[in-house]
Amino acid sequence: MKKIYSFITLLAISAITFAQSSRNSNNLSSKTIMWDNNYPSTQVAIDTLSNLEPDDTLTIFNDQNWGYALGHNSYGDIAWAEKYTVTGSVSVLGGAYFLYANTIQSGNTNAMGQIYSTGADGPVNQIGNSANIPFSSIPLGGSGATYFAFGTPIAVTNSFYTVFRLPSYTSTQDTIGVITSRNGNRSAGDSTQNAAMWNDNMWYLEETENFGLVVTYCLFPIINFPSGVGSVSKNDLTLYNAYPNPVSSNVTLKYELVSNSDVTIKIMDSQGKILQTIQRTNLTNGTQYEMVDTSNLSSGTYLFSVVSGSATLVSSFTVSK
Repeated sequence: MKKIYSFITLLAISAITFAQSSRNSNNLSSKTIMWDNNYPSTQVAIDTLSNLEPDDTLTIFNDQNWGYALGHNSYGDIAWAEKYTVTGSVSVLGGAYFLYANTIQSGNTNAMGQIYSTGADGPVNQIGNSANIPFSSIPLGGSGATYFAFGTPIAVTNSFYTVFRLPSYTSTQDTIGVITSRNGNRSAGDSTQNAAMWNDNMWYLEETENFGLVVTYCLFPIINFPSGVGSVSKNDLTLYNAYPNPVSSNVTLKYELVSNSDVTIKIMDSQGKILQTIQRTNLTNGTQYEMVDTSNLSSGTYLFSVVSGSATLVSSFTVSK
């Protein structure tokens, strides 16, 4: 069932609570952001927007009264979760979240990045610690990604949800939203792919319980393979550990395609600045290997993303000299 609220006028929101008569997509207008996916490296680090179809646009479902349906809004929603599947010994280092802020007046306030375990009906329990995401780090107008790191990598098994969570609603001036793909873009077949937490602190599946939105949240985890074994999957792409790791001169990136596809690989520093872009066209399905020259890289940790069709996965490797 959809969540029902007693109706309270918008004038009472700042003094009492957040409400509406019923929760459905008819109360929303769709605000579309035209994105060319060609940011300079100073604006966007991990091009996770390529997780969308090449001709896709990004959308925020705009609450007509206040804020965004996928962010601060008059319904009191507080968190959003996107599902990923893993095998072996895998951990999450942090995340790259594409968020949108129209107005931020509480710059000292923190949102949170979190990891949740997976149940039959969506997220279940938080795993590990939260990471602070300062409101001040969320770009106005959605001009780039917001990055964060967990103090300690969070081990995950089988599948997990990466979560963006807002604090309590202390100001109607902060309008922050999670950017999504257009409705209907997400691959069908898994109704538990994402969920929203309402102001009753319960998770509701986005497709079946919330607005009936078949979207992809632009919430992307940065994956680590601490034992050198394991994989992470999204849609038709699977990413394995980079090896050797640590590396001195050449690192091999291993990934698997379910179907023939063009692939883009980006090598980035720890701050997400793009150092190298590799394009591969019309690769056949199956396991692929890409050797990358690291001889010109200084010692340190580097990120890399692999993009195939509608999927993007992110991991890291260490250069040691």
